[in-house]
Amino acid sequence: MIFWCCAALMLSCVTVAQSAIVDLIAYVSYSLKDSAGVPLVDGSVVMIFGSTDAINNGPRQLGGGLVADSVQGDDVFIGYVRIDAPSYGTSNGTFYTANNFSFDDSTVNYLYLRFFNTTNYPVGSEPPLIEWNTSPVFGITSEFFKVNVDFGGNYMTSIATNFVIIPEPSSSHLLLLFLGLVFGMRAVMKKETRRERISHRRG
Repeated sequence: MIFWCCAALMLSCVTVAQSAIVDLIAYVSYSLKDSAGVPLVDGSVVMIFGSTDAINNGPRQLGGGLVADSVQGDDVFIGYVRIDAPSYGTSNGTFYTANNFSFDDSTVNYLYLRFFNTTNYPVGSEPPLIEWNTSPVFGITSEFFKVNVDFGGNYMTSIATNFVIIPEPSSSHLLLLFLGLVFGMRAVMKKETRRERISHRRG
């Protein structure tokens, strides 16, 4: 009897843990557009973000610009897609993605988009000012481990901003850091050895 109770408890825990992770199906029914009202070209970058609440906290500022995929507060970066043409024609400023992203729907209750009038990724490599905007924040519900969201569309990239890229450390920088740590540890160990020798001599 105790065995079956323990087994049932373990199974329920596994089910609860798994049920929190959901796959995302996301798309826009209508075009995402540039500031002139023209649909964004194929390859334009669209980012998907989640939040616990219905507030878009916006990107973080670094130096003289914003970091495109950064978040503040309780927001999280889920992933990025591109405006893409379906197999039967042109995209007309839309995108569709299915099961490429997963998240915990016990902490992410809302989703929103950031979209950019550039095909460069990371966003910020060039040009100096990039047009962008965000969608409204959409509440989500999951069914059968999936979340299906139509973000609507007809939004325009009406904001022009300088975006910066956080530089990734190069291999040479990482090697120098590692060597510095090794020599630092070695110096500390030598000091400890000297102290022990001095204490033995005095004793």
